Amino acid sequence: METPMTTKSSRPWLALIPLPYDGSAGFLEREAGIFCKGFLAEGIPSSLITIKKSGFKATLPVQSVPRARLSDLSFWKEMDADGVVFYSWASPQYLDIAEAIRASGTKLVIKLDTDGYKSPRINLSTHLRRSIGGRLENGGLFPRSIGILHSIAMYYFPQVHDFKMLKHFSCADIVCAETPLAVSMLQRLVRHYGRDDLTERIQCLPHPANIENFHPEANRQKCILAIGRWSSHQKDAELLVAVLAQTLRWHPTYHAEILGSGVTKVEALLKKIESSVTQRILLTGVVPHSELLARQASAQILFMPSRWEGFPNSAAEAVCLGCSVVGPYDTVSSMGYFTSHSSGTMSPKRTQGLLIDALTTEIAQWESGQRDPESIAKHFQAELLPRNVIRKTMELVERTSNNQSRKFSVK
Repeated sequence: METPMTTKSSRPWLALIPLPYDGSAGFLEREAGIFCKGFLAEGIPSSLITIKKSGFKATLPVQSVPRARLSDLSFWKEMDADGVVFYSWASPQYLDIAEAIRASGTKLVIKLDTDGYKSPRINLSTHLRRSIGGRLENGGLFPRSIGILHSIAMYYFPQVHDFKMLKHFSCADIVCAETPLAVSMLQRLVRHYGRDDLTERIQCLPHPANIENFHPEANRQKCILAIGRWSSHQKDAELLVAVLAQTLRWHPTYHAEILGSGVTKVEALLKKIESSVTQRILLTGVVPHSELLARQASAQILFMPSRWEGFPNSAAEAVCLGCSVVGPYDTVSSMGYFTSHSSGTMSPKRTQGLLIDALTTEIAQWESGQRDPESIAKHFQAELLPRNVIRKTMELVERTSNNQSRKFSVK
């Protein structure tokens, strides 16, 4: 079922991601780029706005501009856009851009890419884990100590982050969290600060899933996919290998395929595993997006052992192609969304044993005929295909018109 388009704009709707443009195809294959392509497919003029990087020349529909121009009111007036979908993550460092867009009179839709944990006030222990994890991911001195201090400072001194985030929210017509649970978390946060007026702006709008022209296959391979940057702390290659190895020992008719960067780290870990198991684990590495989609359209299960995620694109693409998802709910709360339509199994905690249990459960669901790829795909395509996300965006903006006279304040 498609969401009907309520109104169609004749003025441009722009997609903005404030990252340096490096010419890679990924800019148009995920997130903001898919919004841009989605607007164009709906007959709405659009372009993708990025930050200009020396040595890279953008071609339409990409426009790369200096960072300083993005916070210039005159730039947004020149663009004469009806609206902007801004992947700002409500980060304080991009507040000046949001304020310039709002001051120009342009409608503003802020994308958060979150499963809800935007503040330690939502859940301190989860925020601490993610704060430490992010610093371990990026390196530097004393990552654990700095991560702890950062979360504690944010908790006791909301002017460090939360007040700026609320000001960011105040600039927007719509603030988009990607799952219903994330919406509730953020509405609770703004109420905590006495900003009940912001609750109606926080709406559920997931990332559009780019599945190109692929369709879910009815006869699925007994394959467990894993997709990620496997050299990163976030994705946790060690846990991936441990869980897959034991699961494959118990299910000899299944195999696994590991895609993405950093597979040399996985290869080293697999040397400790017996050959009867490793011969059923294919290390593919980085492939073009179309090849990734082809695998998601034919495999049974996508496995995600991540330490944290927002709204993972690979999971969105997988369910739109009839592939179920397995992952930990305690570190990736969006698992609740991806497994909600007989479309996967959540592990209650991110431990080796419980993730093995979750994968084993999901295999049993496929083996007993309890998983229907066509039904999974139909349900999630209705919510995640670009045309449906674009139409919902237009509906939300029309319904939740922002009162520009409202000012940021902390009550």
